[in-house]
Amino acid sequence: MTGPVVVLGDTLLDRDVEGVVNRLCPDSPVPVLDEAAHVDRPGGAGLSAVFAAAQGAEVVLVTALADDAGGARLSVLLAAAGVQVYPLRLAGATPEKIRLRAGGRVLLRHDRGGGAGESGEPAEAVLRVLDRASVVLVSDYGRGWRGRARCGRRWRRSRLRWCGIRIRAGRRRCPVRTWSRRTRRRCVS
Repeated sequence: MTGPVVVLGDTLLDRDVEGVVNRLCPDSPVPVLDEAAHVDRPGGAGLSAVFAAAQGAEVVLVTALADDAGGARLSVLLAAAGVQVYPLRLAGATPEKIRLRAGGRVLLRHDRGGGAGESGEPAEAVLRVLDRASVVLVSDYGRGWRGRARCGRRWRRSRLRWCGIRIRAGRRRCPVRTWSRRTRRRCVS
């Protein structure tokens, strides 16, 4: 590959909280989790970028990040994994998926960050890195970042071809598309 792998899309903060349940809550019949440890990791497009970087690729992630503790934590995790981040401004809070676990089982998933937040437009630097990309992966979790339309116009003018795959996220299908100069063909799996 000559250019970077560019990952575009929605990044979430995944947090697993591991603990022990020894009692029930006195005011309602629910378990009380005593936290022993927690692990944070990027989710969504951020996870795809981390996987690509772990394979030794030069990886650029274009994603909307909020100016909050969750966005700062994601920035640290992505930098530690060797992922270059081109952040777009995200109005609202960083989306978080928090899994409360005991004995290796999920007791509850708590989501924070609400619905789709308004994101900023991509800078010219983002469009330049798209021109250099050897592969582009779009990971869309339906949060509706605005840069998609402008980036899409740039892809159509480039020589990149796309390979489409579908993944199942929750109960609906989310398209994940990759474009590659090497294959010059459309692949669907």
